[in-house]
Parts: sequence; C-alpha cells; structure tokens
Amino acid sequence: MKEILLILVLGLASCGYQKVNNEWLIDEQVAALQAEVYELEDNSDLRIYLHRMLANDQRYRNMEDSIISTFGYESDEHFDLWDKIHLADAENVVRVAALLERFGYPDIDSVGKNNAMVPILVIHHTNDFDLREEHFPVFHDAYRQGHIDDEMMLLFLERTYHLKNEEAYPNEEGVFQYVRRIDDLIFELDYDQLLED
Repeated sequence: MKEILLILVLGLASCGYQKVNNEWLIDEQVAALQAEVYELEDNSDLRIYLHRMLANDQRYRNMEDSIISTFGYESDEHFDLWDKIHLADAENVVRVAALLERFGYPDIDSVGKNNAMVPILVIHHTNDFDLREEHFPVFHDAYRQGHIDDEMMLLFLERTYHLKNEEAYPNEEGVFQYVRRIDDLIFELDYDQLLED
C-alpha cells in the first residue's frame, strides 16, 4: 500500500500545474486551451469561439437560482456548482489570455456585440486583482474604440474597485453619467497611470 501511495505522490509531483484564477490546472490542460485559440483561422472562427466561450461562462451560472431554490444557499450542491463555475472561469481566463495575445481585443463589427464583450466579461468574473489590472489597458483601448460598451466597462471597474477597497463605489445623487463615473473610477483605482505608458 505504501508503495502505491509513493508512486501516486511521485506521479503527481512530476506533473506540471499552473494556478489560474485560484484554480490549479495541469500544464497539458493549459496548453490544450491555448492551442484551441491558435487553431482559429478567421473572424468567423473567432465569432463562433467567443460565442461558445460565453455559453461556457454562463452555463453553470444560469443554474444557480434553481440549485439554491431546490437545495438551499448553503447546500453541498450549491458549493459543488461554484466549484464548476470556478473551473470554467479558470479555463476561460487561459483562453482569453491566448486570444488577446493572438488577435488583440475582438472587433465588435467582426464578431458582434455580445461576442465582443466576452473577454472583459471573463476577466470581470475573476477575483484576481492583478489579472484585472494586467488586462485593463487592453480593455480601456477597446472601450475607447467602441468594442466595449459603457455598461460593461463600468461593471468591470466597479467590481475592481470593490475588490481593491472591500466596499462598493459610492453612488452619486442626480443624473447618472456612465462616462463620468468610468473616468472617476479609473482615477480612484490609479489606473490612469497604467494608461500613460
């Protein structure tokens, strides 16, 4: 029995792992996810791939209300669902990183509005502040070019602010202005420094 355990431990130790979005992925799994992106040949392939990634992102999230109403918020089923969500998120983070490296941010005219929101949505779902900060300059550039809409950019920045400060960004009285609020959040997060390079 000890020999089997030793073989198992040595076998696991020889496998390479990467921590992505607080999930451990095997190196071969990461390489396979990256290879998916490098197999894409044109905007049609990219559009289909982004659509599938969005479906993967929302698949388990769309089950949450049903799981909670059936089993309860503190149930094993709900915790198991979130394990699946976190794994899907980690896989999608790898895909987005490869996609941005290969293609840059997707052009809304080439892939459609919903598909163009996928990279920022995937990173929005991560709690990794450094990862969010790393991708912000690309997202900001895509936002300025019209590939990311005001609502998605604001959602991303408000959650980033919440993660950094452990509190929600204060609401304003009066007329709500997306652009002003986005600019204020960029300043509050010190992200204006990221844009100076």
